[in-house]
Amino acid sequence: MNAQWCNATNPFAGEPPDAVHTYQRSSAGDHGGRAPNPPAPALAGVRELASLSSPWYFAAVPVGNASAYARSWLTAFDPEGLGGDYGLRTAEKRAPGYKCGAGCCVWSGSMWPFETSKAITAAINVLNDYSTVQTLNNSGFFKLLHQYAESHTSVWKVMNSSTSFYTNLSASKVAEWLEPGLGELWVAEAGCADAALTPGGLPGPAWTDTATEGYRYNHATFMDLVLSGVVGIRPTGGTSSVVVNPLAPAASLTWWAADGIPLFDKVLTVSFDADGTHFHNGTGLKVWVDGVLKASSPSLVRLVVSL
Repeated sequence: MNAQWCNATNPFAGEPPDAVHTYQRSSAGDHGGRAPNPPAPALAGVRELASLSSPWYFAAVPVGNASAYARSWLTAFDPEGLGGDYGLRTAEKRAPGYKCGAGCCVWSGSMWPFETSKAITAAINVLNDYSTVQTLNNSGFFKLLHQYAESHTSVWKVMNSSTSFYTNLSASKVAEWLEPGLGELWVAEAGCADAALTPGGLPGPAWTDTATEGYRYNHATFMDLVLSGVVGIRPTGGTSSVVVNPLAPAASLTWWAADGIPLFDKVLTVSFDADGTHFHNGTGLKVWVDGVLKASSPSLVRLVVSL
């Protein structure tokens, strides 16, 4: 969010630390340049997704004091905060100068797949490593991931201009950039996850980049979120075991499987079947290593599996 959109006063003064405050940044010298006389650091009065995701993503929040920062996650589900109708905003809706739908390369409220994937990885870290945090649970993780997955479908429209959408991508000037076999799929650099874009009031969600070529935007770790979050594969740091801690609630995903996953010269298969009627191989969670069943549970629990 550019500095001219920020309120230099701190509306959160006097509150406990919440790991989501953002310092004011100068808009001078965009794209890597630096202002010749940068202002002294000061709280900007706007909270950004990057300030929520990064501390938990990099495990910078101290485990022993995590509860002091736990309420930072509340804004991810707040309609006036970072919780957009169809995904995470890059800045809170309540912030001065909030704008969603301004095109590419802005952080004034748009949804960015890269930062979204960082935030969901951070959520996975919290649910695995920060047991005292009570403001985020498995259902919250799954909501964020489901919204992100939906952004990979035709639910999200694609801007043709600042006032209109493409009605048929396959017949448009961007058709040559579509992934073969994926139809209308278009995942871009930035979009608006609100039900209505600002300015203009066009219905969302929509990718707001108007570039004539697609991004084939696959650097945002979507599969990592599935494997480490839904399936729950968490390497322990050694080569003798692996943690499997699935986070998707059983009521939300009643069956799933991930097969042929290479890890330390082994091949993992992990599956879950709530009632045994899909795979017909018993109920619950099962982990195979090189085709040998190594661990199982009738319910979704954390397993430590020998390799």
